[in-house]
Amino acid sequence: MWMIASVADGDVTSAVQSLAACITDIDTWTSAGRLRFNPSRVEIVWLGVGHLLQQVDINVNPVLSSAVKVVQSACDLDIILDSQLSLSDHIAARCRTGFYQLRQIRQLFGHLRLNL
Repeated sequence: MWMIASVADGDVTSAVQSLAACITDIDTWTSAGRLRFNPSRVEIVWLGVGHLLQQVDINVNPVLSSAVKVVQSACDLDIILDSQLSLSDHIAARCRTGFYQLRQIRQLFGHLRLNL
């Protein structure tokens, strides 16, 4: 699940409070439907330009009696987004997976007999 909030430069603390309130509302909503919300799996990624991200000094946020860490990149639906939206982490992960698959094919190639 993705939640997106637009924040002005000096309004980070109110954004964190509204995010915590939103997560509390989601927990209440899922509990009403006899579902369980796991706050330990919540991750926060600050998106923005590099020099503005350095001004944000909030690293741990209390949400539903557990600490939510701020991470540099997050994965959802097999897409990895990083804090600067460069997709470099996503591309590196896809290349790593592709090279792994090529190595697996290379190992199998020696066991095949080619009749040409």
